[in-house]
Amino acid sequence: YGFLDPAKALPFHELLIPFVLVMRRHLAQAGTGYRLLSWRAKASYEALLARILCSQAASISQLEFTIFRTPEESPAERLLKQIQGNTSRTLYLKFLDNMYRGGLAAFYKEYAALARILATLTLQHIASLNEFLHHLECDWPAIQHTFANGHKLHQVVALKPALSDPHCDGRTVLGLTFDTGLQLIYKPKDLSIEEAYNHLLSWLNNRGAPLSFKVLNR
Repeated sequence: YGFLDPAKALPFHELLIPFVLVMRRHLAQAGTGYRLLSWRAKASYEALLARILCSQAASISQLEFTIFRTPEESPAERLLKQIQGNTSRTLYLKFLDNMYRGGLAAFYKEYAALARILATLTLQHIASLNEFLHHLECDWPAIQHTFANGHKLHQVVALKPALSDPHCDGRTVLGLTFDTGLQLIYKPKDLSIEEAYNHLLSWLNNRGAPLSFKVLNR
């Protein structure tokens, strides 16, 4: 799973893999837009979802892990391991094995409110990325014509999500890097006001305004 970065391990992220895979399966059916993203770009968005879900589920997952390991080792054994700096993952892996052998369904049934929150966040991310992929596919010819400077664009090779605070059900500004090195910013909002302002600046420039305003390509 490309979104699980060993160098940036999240607490109990293994328990959230099913949610990320649900998003992956839904987006794989999005058509051409999904195929315009490289595996690295897809992994970036999946990692964002994993981080958000972890922030919601980590404390309860830790509680369940503590309950699980209590009969497995005595307090004295835990204290000795802490003193010796022993960070064995044996019990943690045993906990994960237990969760994936039926414990995970029971876990989310017991913590139904948490399951609903995680499912809602996942569905919001599916909707927002589906919207982005639709716009990317529809705007690809315009992006090629306006920004590519004669170079053929094939794919978005890197994606930087969460460049703004989330709004409108989790939507955030995205940074895109194309295979040619072109970098663009995607804003999930109506930019008609910004477009009108750009037209105003062009109108002033064309009429000899004392200051020359910078006008964006469109």
